[in-house]
Amino acid sequence: MERAVHWSIWSASIFYSLFKFKKSSEYHPRYSPDDFSKGWNIFSLETMKDNSDLEWLILTSTFKRFYLILLFQVICTQIILRINKYMQKSSRPIPLKEFISRFLHLLFCRISWYFVYELFLLFIYSSAVQFYPDQVANYDSWALCGLGYALPMMFFLKYFVLYGTANAIGKLEGFELPPPPKCISCIHQSSFLWRHFDRGLYLWILKYLYHPVINSQWKNMFRKILALGVCFGFVCIWHGMDKSICVSSTMNCLLVASEIIVKFILTTRSGKTFEKLPTTMKIRISAALSTPHFLMMCLSCCFFLSNFEIGMLLVKRIFSGDVYPLVPLLIIMYCGCHVSMDSKEVAKKTI
Repeated sequence: MERAVHWSIWSASIFYSLFKFKKSSEYHPRYSPDDFSKGWNIFSLETMKDNSDLEWLILTSTFKRFYLILLFQVICTQIILRINKYMQKSSRPIPLKEFISRFLHLLFCRISWYFVYELFLLFIYSSAVQFYPDQVANYDSWALCGLGYALPMMFFLKYFVLYGTANAIGKLEGFELPPPPKCISCIHQSSFLWRHFDRGLYLWILKYLYHPVINSQWKNMFRKILALGVCFGFVCIWHGMDKSICVSSTMNCLLVASEIIVKFILTTRSGKTFEKLPTTMKIRISAALSTPHFLMMCLSCCFFLSNFEIGMLLVKRIFSGDVYPLVPLLIIMYCGCHVSMDSKEVAKKTI
């Protein structure tokens, strides 16, 4: 029953905040018509599509230009090669049945998300709205939280399509590429976010920055925090070092450092008493202690994915007000922590 309440509150809050954001931003095409183009005609209603994400435009236009070549290469050439290898029983070929299964997975479970993302662009204008903080300042608290959720949600969907498609095509070729990002609705720890969102970047940083700085001194907490500083310094430089990126990188560095400190405390004598508590009590305490961390992680994502002005709008609205909206938001985030921990447990059981 308690789990159902957590999931219900978290899900309802997400949908309601997105609905409020959608209602608040539906007239935005009038303020910045250059950021929009005509979208799909749904039920004879003309919709406007958010066309302000240059990265998505470049990638999709490139794909549309060369997709026939890619299609011929992947489908025709590779199917013929795989069938020949299968018939000749060469060394370790991918069985034809498995190849067809992987191809169908690419077609329906990866490329289909492209259309989901394109559909969301007709209703969620987070990319275009972020450049107009004066308009965003007029949003109510629910709509502002909707923007705060829409920014990482749309970012996740975009990279799920890009990395997921690349991963699926790699499997067709017999290569195991880094997996696509995990759903941001089920992540409440900054370390988990950075570990699983861009897996390729994480593994590169781990190999060439984190491990060399640690230098096998895994029990030295100072070394770990120093290595974190080096890693997030690189992330900051890699993404351009503007004001919002610097704030986001600093916040994430401090958040991951706080996780390391908490893990160290749990290894001490007083910390080990926490492990003796009943499982239900441990989960509740963990969720309560993780709630402020979760909130700050979400704010750091808003700085990272938008700009300094939008990030400061969220900070001021949350912390400079009265009890509302901070207390209701913390309750919702507490439920979100439970959802994240439940999702991790389910994922462990399915491995």
